[in-house]
Amino acid sequence: MAALLVILVELVLLAVAQFGGGTPWTVLVALALVAESAGGLTVRGLTRMGCGLVWIAAFRMTGNRELFFPFAMYLAAHVGLGVAKRGPWLGVLGSGLVVAAFLAFRIAQGATRGVLAVEAAVAVAILVALFTVRPLLPEVRSTVRDIALTVAASLAAYAGLTL
Repeated sequence: MAALLVILVELVLLAVAQFGGGTPWTVLVALALVAESAGGLTVRGLTRMGCGLVWIAAFRMTGNRELFFPFAMYLAAHVGLGVAKRGPWLGVLGSGLVVAAFLAFRIAQGATRGVLAVEAAVAVAILVALFTVRPLLPEVRSTVRDIALTVAASLAAYAGLTL
């Protein structure tokens, strides 16, 4: 029964991403699901991932396509922190793959070199901060810590849209 619930939640995440955002948003969710599966899929982990769908809701309400960036950074942070439990460099790699996919979509969308450079620089700065701060925080309540860091990463990306 638990496996059926996990599959159902995965399908809901993918459906919301596809119908709410489109193919680029769905591909990032699919990448995050693959990374999540490396640590063992749970409804709790998928629910934490699903919290990032708030960016799709904001996109639908405002029509602001730039919200793809904080969405991508939410997933990059979520993936990185989840995979980092198996090894810190694996977390960096996981986050980097999500950011690379995001940048590939931005190239396909025709983003200028200047815009890509700013997005890449902001993404790298966020990930450096994320993986620098995380070990300094207490291990107690690590789930709360990782959720707070994931939300902070996406909010930093949102702030980075002003650059």
